[in-house]
Amino acid sequence: MPFTATVYKVLIASPGDVASQRLVIRDALNSSNSVFGESQGIMFLPVMWEVDAVPAVRQRAQEIINQQLVQSADMLIGTFWTRFGTPTLEAGSGTEEEIRQFIASDRPVMLYFSTAEANLRTVNLQEYSRVEAFRKSIQGKGLYDEYGSDEELRAKLTDDLSRTIQQLTKKHQGQGDDNSLSAVASTTMLTKEEFRSYTDTYELNWNVAKARDEAIEPATVAIPTFETYGLIQKAEASFHDFAHRMNGTIEAVATQSISNLGNRAWEIANNMRYRREAVAKDSEVLRDYWSNAEDFLTRVRTVRGIVARSMLTAP
Repeated sequence: MPFTATVYKVLIASPGDVASQRLVIRDALNSSNSVFGESQGIMFLPVMWEVDAVPAVRQRAQEIINQQLVQSADMLIGTFWTRFGTPTLEAGSGTEEEIRQFIASDRPVMLYFSTAEANLRTVNLQEYSRVEAFRKSIQGKGLYDEYGSDEELRAKLTDDLSRTIQQLTKKHQGQGDDNSLSAVASTTMLTKEEFRSYTDTYELNWNVAKARDEAIEPATVAIPTFETYGLIQKAEASFHDFAHRMNGTIEAVATQSISNLGNRAWEIANNMRYRREAVAKDSEVLRDYWSNAEDFLTRVRTVRGIVARSMLTAP
């Protein structure tokens, strides 16, 4: 069935060494449209110079992009890795010029810096130093996040776009827009998507943290210093917050399952909280910790499915 939506143009900005990440951003925008386009009446149109710019002459290349794409876009999502780009007459690179224009006109900017390892033999250190200088110049403005892989970038984009849609939905409702769902139900759907994104990111971070914890060299280890322990500690508050926010708006079995996750995270963390002494890597204590921690991850996956299938109870 046809539906009406407000479409926001999103400029994807970057130097040339993150081609695959540009596609990740594009795909995340399209995935958001599939999830929220009809229900929330909000969609994102990816804008990419390699697809949307039209050839022109007698103008500098960046000026053409500015006129055709930058000036008409509503949001900007940018990413950097080791290259900063070719300097322009107005800024250190075309990407920086685009970002500065968005900031100057008070349009939303979402920046992501890759922390993935690079081949030092092929990296231009001067280029990389320019990336770092730019990152530090915006460090206090809350404009950026970091990612170590395409999967982590996708997860962070999913979460950030969900929050952006939530803000836009409130804005539209304040203007009297008539969406297909009530305000409460709309917020609930966004929170469900935020929960899915959080659990996806938790699982991703867990796998990375577990590998690091298991690679610790000493024969004895202090469990409270583990990265996985820190993740479980933080999960307690997060799951209780989700349960509180969704209480009464989705089926009770779903919110109770989320609350139980918070309780279980507290139990695991509390059991190890005061065990400051180091334990042997082959000790029963450590085996019990890993068993409980892995079981917790399995429960997270199960509850993710329960929440995804739960029906809304909001009017």
